Amino acid sequence: MLDDFEVLDAVIVGAGPAGCAAAYDLARAGRRVLLLDKRSFPRHKACACGLTRKTLAALRYSVEPIVERVCHEIVLQNSGEVRVRTRNPICAMAVRERFDAFCLQQTLAAGDKGGSATLRKIEGIAALRESADGVELEILTVDGTETLRAGC
Repeated sequence: MLDDFEVLDAVIVGAGPAGCAAAYDLARAGRRVLLLDKRSFPRHKACACGLTRKTLAALRYSVEPIVERVCHEIVLQNSGEVRVRTRNPICAMAVRERFDAFCLQQTLAAGDKGGSATLRKIEGIAALRESADGVELEILTVDGTETLRAGC
């Protein structure tokens, strides 16, 4: 656990795919990052988790270990039916709970050049204060409140 007075390079609120991508890049660049989330992982999320080609290309790592199915065909319907089939995948399907947990696992293992990413479960955020040399984030925990600092 981080010391109350330890200054971080970044604090990211939300450990979903976007938060993990930001934390992954920062940790690989040698930064100390703290991810905050209100949920415990793996977390249930009502989502079909269709990952488009664009999404798959934007990810920092292969998600092939958690892909359930790769789709090469789509059916478009309006006043008729048009089938589009390609050799290249149109999208990949995964279970969102497994996808989120996999992204988080990759992020927590991403430290490089002295960087690291850590996850902390919180109850909420009480306040955010900006200053010339960084930000202070007052978080709500099961034990009360705590102040985190991230430098600029």
